Amino acid sequence: MAMEMRARESVGMSEDLTRAISPYATALHDAFLHSHCSSCFRKLPSQPPYAMSCMLCCSVQYCCSDCLSSDREMHSSSGECCFFADHLKKASPSYITEGTSDVRASLRLLYFLEMHGLVSSDSINRSSRIGGLSTIGIREILEVGGEVAERILKGSMLMSSARKMRTQTSVVFSNGLTIEIVTLWVVMINSVEVQIGDGWDLGIAVYGPSFSWFNHSCFPNASFRFVLAPPNEDSVSDKSEYRAVPASKGVAQDAWHAWQFEEGSAHALGKYGPRVVVRCIKPINKGDEVCITYIDLLQTREARHSDLWSKYKFICSCERCTASPESYVDFILNCDFRNLSSPENAFISRGIEDFDDILQQAISEYSLGATHHLFLSERSFMTPLAHFLLSAGRSMLGFVECVKGERRKNVSQAKFSFASCSASSGTRDSMQYHQFRSTCEEFGKRMLSLSLQCWPFLVQSSPCLEKIKNPIDFSWLGTAIFQSLHLSVVDSANLSCTDGLEIFTEEQKGCILSLAICCITFCEYLANICYGPQHYLANHAKDLLEGINLAQ
Repeated sequence: MAMEMRARESVGMSEDLTRAISPYATALHDAFLHSHCSSCFRKLPSQPPYAMSCMLCCSVQYCCSDCLSSDREMHSSSGECCFFADHLKKASPSYITEGTSDVRASLRLLYFLEMHGLVSSDSINRSSRIGGLSTIGIREILEVGGEVAERILKGSMLMSSARKMRTQTSVVFSNGLTIEIVTLWVVMINSVEVQIGDGWDLGIAVYGPSFSWFNHSCFPNASFRFVLAPPNEDSVSDKSEYRAVPASKGVAQDAWHAWQFEEGSAHALGKYGPRVVVRCIKPINKGDEVCITYIDLLQTREARHSDLWSKYKFICSCERCTASPESYVDFILNCDFRNLSSPENAFISRGIEDFDDILQQAISEYSLGATHHLFLSERSFMTPLAHFLLSAGRSMLGFVECVKGERRKNVSQAKFSFASCSASSGTRDSMQYHQFRSTCEEFGKRMLSLSLQCWPFLVQSSPCLEKIKNPIDFSWLGTAIFQSLHLSVVDSANLSCTDGLEIFTEEQKGCILSLAICCITFCEYLANICYGPQHYLANHAKDLLEGINLAQ
């Protein structure tokens, strides 16, 4: 009775598959309640007109009168205001420390579902859904007990207390489940962390079937981004059709009612709040299932399964997870050259530990070849590669700046041209896959060349790193690396030495800068494809490149 989303028509890569989907319910994390608007998630103004707050609980802030008026009923009638004003004070200190965003989002979600007639005991008892959202696993969690079950029971009691001033929903569930328990569990397994800009997750959001019915895959063909509602939006502005539609059998009728309700409501669901857009990252044929990822893909199969089970209570059976023998990607990820936690290494020398830390940092910051190699073997790694490239590029820019205290303006201009890797290539509604492949190959060749040039003088301040030929050579993977190392006293002393940085020449610093520009340029290209040209990742890459040009 699981749901899935399939392509309504054939689509090329870098095309949006959905309109901007409004949330059923949202909640800022506790740390951002006094810095961001609880309605639209924008940062509160620091100049007049200043932010305004709820006069009763004084716990939620709004950036303008429109946001306050649009959120007033939800905040008050859901019980969130009462939760802040009274019941939060009675909660245990440990619970408050863990955060209250899940309970507050649950109060809001339950009110939303009630107001739109989307609560049904039949749906939960027969198909484990409420408002089209999955509730699978709740009975097993409560039966097993443990930390999660305790959190659910405590949170549901707080919800029930906060809702006591309102008429309780008349729904009877089997096995003693209450509507609060079910809704809190729905939020825990269906909510997503909202990230509008680079940095912190601002809060959580729960979306209806048009987003929640996209299944997970460790080789996804789509990604998603968050966008803020335009200020002072009065009506539906995006009437585009969904290019991915649900497909399933045996689901309760009211689950389909939830889909039909949302499809016809568009932005009327919530005037403000962060919206989500699903975008394809591979060409998709008509009828193919469209999948996103729920977790970090650059993990071993065991780590991915652990993450998925701990939050979503399912074991992935996608093509990557069931491959036998394991996919090339997982083979590489399983080649961990570190095994310091094993008993035989319990008393390993401090020099080896220091070397291990420096080596890990060097590889993560400057070894672009391995990550790009994984990307070439499977295009699903486009999104993590884009984030990795921006981080690596920024790291190398900072590295160039800190050498001898010099700034970029004193570094000889890095000559770099990438004809087919322009921003315009990624901003078209659709792009040809062969063009994408040729651009990636061009970048790969350029990156390989620059990495091989940079590696010898990047490691010269740490003689231990010279034992690795280059960051593209995978032969160093494996435990044998420790057997081949014979650290002298001088080597150990040089592990934290920075005097070697003085010998960097302008040509060498220019080479590192070229590699940084190469990374950031390709990051912008991939971000345009994965998320669109207005995404914060693409904007950050663009700003960095413009900053380099200004510094020259």
